[in-house]
Amino acid sequence: MAFKRSEPALGYMNAPIGGVIVNPGNTVLKDLSAGRLGMIPFLIKEKCTNCGECEMTCPDFCFTWQMGKDKAGKEKPILQGINYQYCKGCMKCIRICKFKALVEDSESKYEIKGLDIRPVKTA
Repeated sequence: MAFKRSEPALGYMNAPIGGVIVNPGNTVLKDLSAGRLGMIPFLIKEKCTNCGECEMTCPDFCFTWQMGKDKAGKEKPILQGINYQYCKGCMKCIRICKFKALVEDSESKYEIKGLDIRPVKTA
């Protein structure tokens, strides 16, 4: 039997156009909440200055912004909250926040659904 070299599936003759991702990944459907160790960053909106340092530090882009008016009436992006579906609880945002607008808190105290976070009702 003669030796036959296996051919790669893609080569210079049949490779897709440069920059095309054949099988893209997407985090829209992913839920990273299982990676948290019971603690979450909790936003205190009254202390937030909308500086954006938390957004720049967050590896998972969990923060949600919307255009609005700040306390001085200037139109700018305003932090709406944290989308906990994408938050893995690394707490980098808490360490970077100079204004203490983000604090570490127990996840078990809250009922979390996307941007909606409410204290758990105890009876």
